[in-house]
Amino acid sequence: MKRRFSALAVAGIALLLAAPAAATISRGCSASIAVMGPNIYNNLQPLIEMDASGTCSNGRPNQCRVNAHGALRACIGALWNERRSHAIPAACLASVGGNNRMNWTRWVGIYPHLPHGQNSLLDRVRVEACCPTDRFDVVHVLVRYGIDGDNGCAGQVDGRFRTVDQGDLDANFRIDCGAQRARGLCGPIRRTNP
Repeated sequence: MKRRFSALAVAGIALLLAAPAAATISRGCSASIAVMGPNIYNNLQPLIEMDASGTCSNGRPNQCRVNAHGALRACIGALWNERRSHAIPAACLASVGGNNRMNWTRWVGIYPHLPHGQNSLLDRVRVEACCPTDRFDVVHVLVRYGIDGDNGCAGQVDGRFRTVDQGDLDANFRIDCGAQRARGLCGPIRRTNP
């Protein structure tokens, strides 16, 4: 009896080890949107950072990152396309379930004088272009995104350990700093009486 049980136990363990792993795992990627230009402090200023995860089978971890990349691209596209709504779009909100989901989105820095509130990507681009350097003229800046992480975070599995997907949202974004400052973008307007 003992021998038969031992033989059955060994056979059962062998079957479990031979079966493919069906577990679901999660892997993630990070992203950011930044403004760049000669009048930007250090020539580059991050505006928003985000993180997403993808789920997949245990045997395909890089596919998880491809799924996470999809969530980040959807969020970045929605943020830029809906920039005039001055809100965080639904594609960027933390979610549960599915093969890809946003984990978090956070703005870099708190600006006290954003005319449309703290969730305005457009106002943040304007602040970085106009306020630190006291600009009153028309300036042009580059608004760029970057997604990085391990293999798969560039949207494809290519065997590289660290991957980056980056591109321009607007390579020549025009801002009239004088008009923005007149609206109070860089703080209260100081009036002087003669």
